[in-house]
Amino acid sequence: HEAMERARRDLQSPSEAGAPPPEPPPRRSRFRIALYVLGGVFGALILTIVLFLLFADWNALRGPIGRYASGKLHREVVLAGDLKVHPWSWTPSASVERLRIGNPAWAGPAPMAEIDRLQMQIRLLPLLKGDVDLMLVQADRPRVDLKRDKAGRANWESVRRNTLASR
Repeated sequence: HEAMERARRDLQSPSEAGAPPPEPPPRRSRFRIALYVLGGVFGALILTIVLFLLFADWNALRGPIGRYASGKLHREVVLAGDLKVHPWSWTPSASVERLRIGNPAWAGPAPMAEIDRLQMQIRLLPLLKGDVDLMLVQADRPRVDLKRDKAGRANWESVRRNTLASR
């Protein structure tokens, strides 16, 4: 009978034999888990931006950029040629070919400005703080038709006023 009792004790789990139960593995705090999730989301966002910059078809953005500029200037803006962007620099640059800026309705259907090629370069670090520091603005073969009507309205004034109001 004693031999059977010893065999039974040997087969019992340590908690049944009176030994303290093993400690559960340490639980991660909710804060640490939230930190990992937030880091993962931020990392995925950065990766998405980098992949977009690498593989973007910049010409596909001509329409949305033109509509945005048209809304800000209250006149038609058309980016008719290639849009080239070079984002991998502390001074990224962009150029657009065949840029057309329309007149206000009272000035007639002819465009106010046509530019064969517009190139811009900006400093990146000030932009991250909200400051726009343009290093280069170059317009190749611009044709600009500035008009003032008999009432004193100038077709360039609404562009300047709308640009300043949107800041």
